Amino acid sequence: FFAHMFFTILSFLLLCPGAWLATQPEGCITQQYVWNTGANANNSAELRAKLLKTYSKDNVPIATDYWGTLLPYPKGAIVNAQKNVTIHVEINNIYGIDTRTTSFWVDLDVVASWRDCGLAFSNIFTHKTGVVLQRWEPNSIWHPQLEDIDRRADLDVGPPSLTSFSEGIVVMRQRFKGKYACPMDLTALPYDTQTCVWGVTSAYPWAQVKVTEAEGEWRTDTSRIEEGIATHTFVRNARPTISLLRNLSNQEWDFADLSEWRVSHGHTSKLNSVYQWLASDPGQAASGLPDLFLYPIFRIHIPIRRRAYWYNINVVMPCLLVWLISYSSFYVSPEAVPARTALTVLPILILITIMGRAFGQLPVISTETWLTSYLAMLLALCVFNLLEYTMVHFSVARHLKVKKIKKDAVSKWRAAVKKCDGDASVVEVQSAENNTQEDEEHAGFSWAMDLHVKKVVLAEIVLSFLLKLDLYSRFVQPIILFIVSMIFYNGCVLDSCG
Repeated sequence: FFAHMFFTILSFLLLCPGAWLATQPEGCITQQYVWNTGANANNSAELRAKLLKTYSKDNVPIATDYWGTLLPYPKGAIVNAQKNVTIHVEINNIYGIDTRTTSFWVDLDVVASWRDCGLAFSNIFTHKTGVVLQRWEPNSIWHPQLEDIDRRADLDVGPPSLTSFSEGIVVMRQRFKGKYACPMDLTALPYDTQTCVWGVTSAYPWAQVKVTEAEGEWRTDTSRIEEGIATHTFVRNARPTISLLRNLSNQEWDFADLSEWRVSHGHTSKLNSVYQWLASDPGQAASGLPDLFLYPIFRIHIPIRRRAYWYNINVVMPCLLVWLISYSSFYVSPEAVPARTALTVLPILILITIMGRAFGQLPVISTETWLTSYLAMLLALCVFNLLEYTMVHFSVARHLKVKKIKKDAVSKWRAAVKKCDGDASVVEVQSAENNTQEDEEHAGFSWAMDLHVKKVVLAEIVLSFLLKLDLYSRFVQPIILFIVSMIFYNGCVLDSCG
């Protein structure tokens, strides 16, 4: 009876391995009698040969059982199980953050770990040789083939290193060093905060490999190595997903605290044409085939804040001083044409030069920024000062002529009125027809003279107002600059510009 039951169960396991594996917990079976691979090996070379005898690097490993002993791993089989690859990132340095090219340089190590039960070996080998791990060539065993994304330039840092432990835990360390894209929103420049994103993806579809952040780390206990026992324990929350191997510093940017860094993981966009085409077919969508064209993505979001010192000292403050020079022209007499012209024209040229120097360090963009808007406002004030002096200078020259014209016009008008309204004893009596004609001529002349005088008086009022523009501008322009500056700084500096 027992023999019959044993062969029945064994046949079931061999014919339906998927159903058997579905009942197993995550991780390789930990019984010592199952892990007999490598028990009679004498060195690492023999152990590697025995492990690779039934191993296939072309398949995504399954972590639910040790296939090499109980259920031989079928080479060429397609595994429809999503493999979790946890990632820990060790950042060596971040430098070369360039606003003009919207890029930054990164030097980091990615430590990826997963469980591959096809590489598990017996603790008996560890007891005999004292070896608790095995090192592998990148092309000898399966690994997720991580590739960085948004790379613009890179340096050759060599292939990844692979290490496996007796329980089937595989740890891969791969270094990435290169120049990567960092799209920037320059609306709040120079008080802006940016987020540079570094990402990595796998060459395997998202349906087979899932790249996630590490929730802890593997620790090896060799306290019982003399008994042939070396245990590897995954300690959760032992360290964060990202660690800094040095304090990051930059002359232009401040890095946010590590606790503010963010990690995201998922898969590529579903908007690609192949996925859309397969997903539109109900039969293909139900089979899960479209997911083979989505690839896992792991990203690190690095918040950085610009140091505004350089822009404040070399751009904003000089521009304010240049405006002050232009503003001082209101206290110079309009008759001093050379001095007044120099105080209004030169600040405009200097502002244009400073703006060109500042904008030369920025990419060509078609959106407004805090800096461009503020400098444009200062330039507009300086241009207004030039136009204001042009009107004042014109008013000074015309005002004397208008006063003389007004005096002559009033004298002519009074003389004409006196002539037409002379003493009655001197005026001869004429016919009624002649009297009517003379009255009409007198009325027309009076109206014309009155209109001419009114025009002259109006011109004198306008010119008198223009002559007082200097006085008005002395008080109004600083108030305008103060109000606009408070609006700019209150919306950007005090509100942190987002």
